[in-house]
Amino acid sequence: MKLKRSIDIKFLEALLDHAEESGTINPHFHKKDIMERLGIDELTFNLLQKRLGDQYCRFVDQHDGNDRYAINLSGCIALRDQQEQQRLNIRLAILLVILGAVLGGFITKCFS
Repeated sequence: MKLKRSIDIKFLEALLDHAEESGTINPHFHKKDIMERLGIDELTFNLLQKRLGDQYCRFVDQHDGNDRYAINLSGCIALRDQQEQQRLNIRLAILLVILGAVLGGFITKCFS
């Protein structure tokens, strides 16, 4: 899965932060808490959760009108690691292009 928007990444990071703060291997969160943390409305939360998918967090139950979700910690960590690897690959590609341009200019000057 590729996260295309910065809000997707913020949502994923919020889930991981909440999981870490919970101190449990089976973390859950309340929808309202994550909405407050991210400063988003319910529609935006629903869109983010659906885009991220039940593979990473899924609806569990509701209590007093507050939806509770389970976080799939291993799935979220794997997705974050994948995103970080993609960022590193992009940075490496940019660095190689710059290095190629610099070396190309150097070689051109040396042999002209």
